[in-house]
Amino acid sequence: MSEAPGQTVCLFVESRGRRCTAAPRGHAALRLRRHVRPTRATEKTPWLEIPSGRIATLHSQTGSLPWISGSCDSFDHALGMVETIRYGHRRYLVLVLREPDEFRINGLVASRINLLCAGDVVDLGGHQLHVSLRNIPYVGPPRSEDLGVSCGYCRLKISDSPGMRIYACPACGNIMHDQTDEVEQLHRLECTTLAACCHHCRSPVTRERGFVNVPDFVT
Repeated sequence: MSEAPGQTVCLFVESRGRRCTAAPRGHAALRLRRHVRPTRATEKTPWLEIPSGRIATLHSQTGSLPWISGSCDSFDHALGMVETIRYGHRRYLVLVLREPDEFRINGLVASRINLLCAGDVVDLGGHQLHVSLRNIPYVGPPRSEDLGVSCGYCRLKISDSPGMRIYACPACGNIMHDQTDEVEQLHRLECTTLAACCHHCRSPVTRERGFVNVPDFVT
C-alpha cells in the first residue's frame, strides 16, 4: 500500500548503550519504522512517526524502545502528549510533559509545554529522541486536482497533454512541471530542474522520499 504524499514529523530513537526490545504490543497506533540511509544500507535505525491531525501519547519503559500511541486514554501512564502543528509552511511538534523536570531538551531542563522543530533533541535518560521531518513527494502525471493550477515556477497552467509530469512539494503542496526526456527538448518543461527549490516555501526539490535533519548517528 503506497503512502500518501506530504510531510510528517518523526522522531529518530537513539539508545544509550542499553539493549532494548521492541515496544510493547497491544498499541494499535504504534508507528515504529526502520529507516536505511540509501548510501550506506548497513544499519537500521528505529524511528517513530507522529500521527497527523490528532493528539497522541508518548510512552517509554525500561528495557524497551519508546513508542507512540494514538489514544489519549492512557495519558496517566505516559511521559506526555505530542501533536503536530503547522505554522505557515513549517511543521512543528508540540510536546506536553507530565514531569518536565525529569527530561532535557537540547541540554536544558524541559518545560511542561514545549514547541520543537527539526533538529531538536529530547533526552529521556535512556534514550534520545531526535526531531526530524519525513518527506514523501508526488512525482507523476497530473491528478485531477492539479489540472488548471499554475506552475509555481513558470506560471503556465498544468494540463493533461501527452508526456506531462509534475512534482508536488511535500512541505506545502506547490505544483511544478517536471517533464523528462520522453518529451522533445524544445517543448520540455523542466521547471523543477531550473528552480532547484520550491518557490512557495523554499524547500529543496527532492524527488525521492527521505528525511530532513537526519542525526549524525544514523548510518
